[in-house]
Amino acid sequence: MPSMPTKRWVLAIDWDAQQLRLVEASMRRQKVHVREMQVADIPPDTDMSNPEAVGAVLRLALDQLEIRTKHVILDVPRDQALLTTLNLPAASPDEMPALVEFQIAKELPFPLAEAVVDFAMPDLEGASGKVDVLVATVRREVVRFYERTCAAAGLTLDRLGLRPYANKVAVGEFLGREHAGCTMIVDVGPRLTEIDIIADGNLAFSRAASVLIGPMTPLGADTVGGDEVREPGEGEGSSIIRFPNSDEGHDPVDRVVESLLVEVTRSLAAFRAQTEGRELDNVVVGGSVGIEARLAEALGRKLRTSVELYHPGDQFQWRKEPGPDVRAFSAALGLVMGHGDRGSLHFDFLHPKKTVTTVERRLRKAPLVAAAVALFVIAGVGFYMKTIAPKQREIAELEARIKDVKSAIKDLKEYRERVIEPVKQFEDEQVVWLDELARLVELMPDNKNAVLTRLDMYQKGARMIIPLKCKSSDVASETVSRIDAFTLPGSDALHFNASAKRFSTESGGYPSVGSIEVVLEGKKGT
Repeated sequence: MPSMPTKRWVLAIDWDAQQLRLVEASMRRQKVHVREMQVADIPPDTDMSNPEAVGAVLRLALDQLEIRTKHVILDVPRDQALLTTLNLPAASPDEMPALVEFQIAKELPFPLAEAVVDFAMPDLEGASGKVDVLVATVRREVVRFYERTCAAAGLTLDRLGLRPYANKVAVGEFLGREHAGCTMIVDVGPRLTEIDIIADGNLAFSRAASVLIGPMTPLGADTVGGDEVREPGEGEGSSIIRFPNSDEGHDPVDRVVESLLVEVTRSLAAFRAQTEGRELDNVVVGGSVGIEARLAEALGRKLRTSVELYHPGDQFQWRKEPGPDVRAFSAALGLVMGHGDRGSLHFDFLHPKKTVTTVERRLRKAPLVAAAVALFVIAGVGFYMKTIAPKQREIAELEARIKDVKSAIKDLKEYRERVIEPVKQFEDEQVVWLDELARLVELMPDNKNAVLTRLDMYQKGARMIIPLKCKSSDVASETVSRIDAFTLPGSDALHFNASAKRFSTESGGYPSVGSIEVVLEGKKGT
């Protein structure tokens, strides 16, 4: 894993479709000191998919702002990353990457060779059994895009983080390190709004919602009317929003806020579905498109919880009081905070966590061993040449090899007991539903004889409920018999245990209505 950064100054850059946000900071004794926070507009005709074009915009902005720092940290936005939570054995930090790679390969929609995988190291102090590990995967071409962008801008990329996790770090500092409970972050952007949920200090949920807020001209107030366009007044930020024309009497800001409320509600419903209905304790709204205050007010009414605007004023030593644009800096500030505070435990797609083998651990000690041996040889070279015979050297070498082999055997046995056996046990408990569905498809009747209305799968008990509408009750009986008789190739053991449940007669083309319960015989005890 990468060590703590040693460079004094670092530049965190975060951008959306229309703005660059730059934070120049230093890391001193694991504390972050912000020197500059700047915003620069991106020309509307910039091809944001072209790394050379984005790099040229970056170079121009840095030159205009007279920022000389070359070492940068960037982030991958939520829509470019696949997030998965894995429940894994509590292995050591050196061994956890192997477990993550072994399991995530089965979850990816593309080959592992095309992916860069990193994860947030869980707190393993006192942990036993299994722990939840948040894993993020991006395609290698995404990492190459940011590397080429920095090369085009004449910058050195030190770290490539994950934007939702950077937001989590920044808002965690904003609320206080000891803050518990459940917090939603709504980071509003002109094209994509990231919705993240922190539960007890961990990033528990994240998604990117596509809500087009409209083309932006210089940004400014939180309250913007119809198609109003005005120049920023003295002391204001640099831009406001121009919304498209709307029907008379219908506020376009209200339309956007309503769309965002729908996306927040969907996200909250998805989070509750995977956490047994856990409720929010508060909401933090970020962004600088100009509607954040209106959105915060609407969220407070909709969710009936406390809502506040992100503003990290007391966390840093500002040269001057920042304006409303600071609300969009949570990701950039989170990057520098994560870079300086145990950064090796955070996401870094440029240096993803890798398994440290026994050989590598020994090689880390090799320089010290070599230095000690050199001193010993220099001090005793005369004695050595006179008293040690060639045969004795051969015996010593053989004994050393035997010792190394015995040590390697011991390490392998310990590794098997500590890692491989728990992994095998974990693998045996899993149900690969895609494989089971493929087998069932071959056993189900065609659409002329039956219609599948739904499919419910339950990990616990390794069972499936298949509601059906059939032409006749014989169709269901024949289907149950086919499923019951299925065996895997090369095995005599029955693979499924099927039974018909609650079939009744209704009117229509498929009068026999009920369900079939299918239990996986080899997994039903998990």
